[in-house]
Amino acid sequence: MFDNLSIILMILIVGAPVAAFLVSRIVARYKREVAMYDWSSQEVKRRGSRIEEMEKKYKTVDTTIAQMQRENQRLTDEVTRLQKELETRGGPKSQAAPAPATPVAPGSERKFDVGIYNKEVRDLVGQGKKHRSLNVSWADVNYIEFTAANEVDARAQAVKKYPAAQGYVISSIQMQKF
Repeated sequence: MFDNLSIILMILIVGAPVAAFLVSRIVARYKREVAMYDWSSQEVKRRGSRIEEMEKKYKTVDTTIAQMQRENQRLTDEVTRLQKELETRGGPKSQAAPAPATPVAPGSERKFDVGIYNKEVRDLVGQGKKHRSLNVSWADVNYIEFTAANEVDARAQAVKKYPAAQGYVISSIQMQKF
């Protein structure tokens, strides 16, 4: 029927198109993988630059907050010093607790959610370390409820309970709507 030469020719004729098809599929797959790699590397670069931009903004905001907290502490110390000086000069002595920043009618206090994180914990977590006494959750903002007449009083309560000297940072204060 068929001699060896005929069989070889038939294999070559039928096999060449199949081989060409397989090679074209392999090349197309390789091109898709290269395109996906190029896209993902560009995406990594884009996200990296966005993260760097956000970190710069975070540092700026963090620095501003720290400056404001230092100024607040300085002013508080100055008020305390002046009160002591006034008392030593024989001025009026404060017998009662200081009045709240805003007069409060009974039952008119509201609830505030105060966002607080700990800068020391956040810095240590960024370095892959743990804080000696605080949970790692303090690296993120924790929302704590305070009852106060206004935002100023809520902040004062939060600062008293979570002092900046121990690394706590107040990131937000929001009055509960319900």
